[in-house]
Order: sequence, then C-alpha cells, then structure tokens
Amino acid sequence: MRALFLGTIFLLLSGCFGETGTRLSPASYDLSSPPMGSDSGQAGMVGQIEVLSPSWLDTTAMQYRLAYADRARREIYAGSRWVAPPAKLLEQQLKRRLLGGVGAVRIQPAGCRLSVELDEFVQVFDAPEMSRVIIEARAALLAPRAATFLARQRFTVIKTASADARSGAVALDAAARQFGEEIEDWLRQGATEIFDRCRLG
Repeated sequence: MRALFLGTIFLLLSGCFGETGTRLSPASYDLSSPPMGSDSGQAGMVGQIEVLSPSWLDTTAMQYRLAYADRARREIYAGSRWVAPPAKLLEQQLKRRLLGGVGAVRIQPAGCRLSVELDEFVQVFDAPEMSRVIIEARAALLAPRAATFLARQRFTVIKTASADARSGAVALDAAARQFGEEIEDWLRQGATEIFDRCRLG
C-alpha cells in the first residue's frame, strides 16, 4: 500500500514537472548576422578584434532596469537569456562585418587591433509600458605590434522597445547592427596616415 501511494505521488509530481518544464525553459536569443564584410575602404586596416566587458555584463542573463522605480537597480529576466555574453555576440558581429567571418578568414597579419570595451548593454523601462535599449562602448584602434593608441571613439546607440524581453532582444539586435555600422564608418573615415600605419605594421 505504501509503495502504491509513493508511486502515485511520483507520477503526479512527474506530470507536473513535465507539463510545466517546457514553459519554464528560458527563451534563448541571439544577434542576427550582419552582411559579410566587403572592401569598404578599410581592408587590411584591422587584423584583430576583441570586445571586453565588465564582470556584470559577462553573463548570458538578459538585464533590465526599472528606471521609474529604482534607477540604480539592475534586474534579470527569469524566462529569457542570451546564447552567449553580449561582448561575445558583438565580437562575432564585428568580425563578420570587418573581417569577413568569425574565424581567421580574412585576418590580416599586419593589421591594427580593434579593442572595444562594452560599458552598457541593457533594456531600461522609463514607464511600465515603455522601454528603450542602450549600448554604450569605447573603441580603440591600436598599432599592430605595440600598445599605441592610434584612434579612440565613444559610441552610444539607443533604440525604443516595448515592455517585454522579446521586444528588448529585437531592439538590442537592431542597436547592435547600428553599432557595427558606426564602427565601420569610423574606420572608413580614419586619417590616411593611420590606414598606412595599420597596413604596413
């Protein structure tokens, strides 16, 4: 009798967890792939790309702030996440855009190093029913064989979003694509002497 009772309880619990398990499984979001890089004026200028982030952004958690309630508090969506930390996702996008791939497809041996420090990657709610996403980063172009800064630039991209994780992910994807375009424009508009120094190493 005891075994029958325990078996019944096990089946009920299994049914509950099996039924809700799928719903509780977090949704995973990625950033869409930008167009493959082409010769847009900076071919051979960049040989390496690295995107770094502070410890609180080095996570797959999707983060948001309720600015209307507590601007200093950072929250996390329980049912949604990124497939990789934001810095890794942005690095992959920049490599595809500027190097023509995520690996060593078009890496130039004498190209400069593009170092990006990600300062913010978050969804901010200014009211319960509306939000915006923010990407803030600092980019630096370093000489090929020395820690010499050739150029620096700060970037801030803001996009509007609705009031849920999915709309935040879509808006951050659009913001990431714009960020890549702005990085590319910045490199394209670089001074000729910087271009030459990167190409010559």
